[in-house]
Amino acid sequence: MNPPGSQPAINSARGRRFSSVARVASLACASLFVVALVASAQSGRRVQKREDVPPVPTPTPTPEVKKKQEALKRIPVVVMADNSLSADVSSTAQGIVMQSIGQRLRESDAFDIHGDSSSRSTRGDAQKRAKGESDSFVVWFALRYSGAMNPTMGVGRPNPEDYHIEYAVYEPTTGKTRAAGNVYLRPGYGSVGGIAVGVPSCYPATFAYEYEFVIGAIDAANRVIKAFDLPLTPVCGG
Repeated sequence: MNPPGSQPAINSARGRRFSSVARVASLACASLFVVALVASAQSGRRVQKREDVPPVPTPTPTPEVKKKQEALKRIPVVVMADNSLSADVSSTAQGIVMQSIGQRLRESDAFDIHGDSSSRSTRGDAQKRAKGESDSFVVWFALRYSGAMNPTMGVGRPNPEDYHIEYAVYEPTTGKTRAAGNVYLRPGYGSVGGIAVGVPSCYPATFAYEYEFVIGAIDAANRVIKAFDLPLTPVCGG
């Protein structure tokens, strides 16, 4: 028989131990529950892949639109020439010079060329035309005889060294001279070390003496191109 008062003390001690164990178990269960929730949330979360936004396609311009865009970027130029015939200018040489100049200017791809280079315009006519233009430059050329004596056309052939090409560039609206000068044809234009090398195959020339007219015309056109601070493109497209 237990002494009086001993049984309640034992029961009280057991109750405290049970309560402690219960609290520990409760905390453990709560911790496990939290861990389970976190794990469940992480396992249920899906990492969204970054979707790259596709680039907006640039529309390809039609050939007609592209041609208009290129024309807008080019420098508008009116080409004029003094092609009046005289006793001291060969019509053949004159035609070669004017054709070669126009061809060389078109090779640059920087000009929107219009006008009539076969006209008989004086230098004053060209400047007057420039003053009447709102945005087009006027380029003017003339083949001049600079020899001591007038040659007799139809007898023999013209000596290229007796000629020079006069040129001028006029600005629109004001008619101000942007560039002007003379290209004097000289021996060696169509040769290297005295040996004839000919002219680019895409330019007009039939006889050897015509080479200097072609190369002199290319030189004059190059000076016009440089007056616009443009690079020189290869002759005949390279």
